Amino acid sequence: MGKYEIEMEITGFRLKIRGERDDVPVIKHNLQQQMAGLLDPAANIAQSRLPATAIEAEVVNGDGNGRQKKTRRARRASAPNGQTRSKPLDWQHDPGQFGVPRQNWRASGKIIWLMYVASEQAHASELSGPVIAETFNKHFRQAGQLNKQSMPRDLGFLKQKVPALVGDRAGASPITWFLTDEGVREAQRLVVDAKGEPIPSP
Repeated sequence: MGKYEIEMEITGFRLKIRGERDDVPVIKHNLQQQMAGLLDPAANIAQSRLPATAIEAEVVNGDGNGRQKKTRRARRASAPNGQTRSKPLDWQHDPGQFGVPRQNWRASGKIIWLMYVASEQAHASELSGPVIAETFNKHFRQAGQLNKQSMPRDLGFLKQKVPALVGDRAGASPITWFLTDEGVREAQRLVVDAKGEPIPSP
């Protein structure tokens, strides 16, 4: 078995955060994910894996007054089904079975409902935050759009609930999210509401 020795040093690391106390759990979660992401390149080397994305760049000398940098766009990694990870999902929605989301739902309710319906109808049990937002906005924008930039915060709150409604695969790139058993139960209650039926007491 081959051996590796990897050394990493973070020089001049400085962190300053301002916010409300309610934001602390989400900030902590996102900071953990960012720090874990710093270790991914080393892990890829040790396991002889290619990185999730590839960036090609070349530096060309200028006219003597400076250096010109020419960078090509990073290639997006493809999902297992051959789609790019940020591409919205498509399926033939069955409103009779799952209803349609309501405008008065909070973002968290729309996320939970979308994840459940995508799992049932598109067989997508794990989704990234951008895919959740783009899929909802493509198919159910009449209920009010989800903000893609707010997805890490919204999903983080759902994970911090007791019991948690979602879990994450932090090793994925980008991070993917899935419903917990409690999340599935909450989604099923939302489906009842989406169909216009009385919601049973928990």
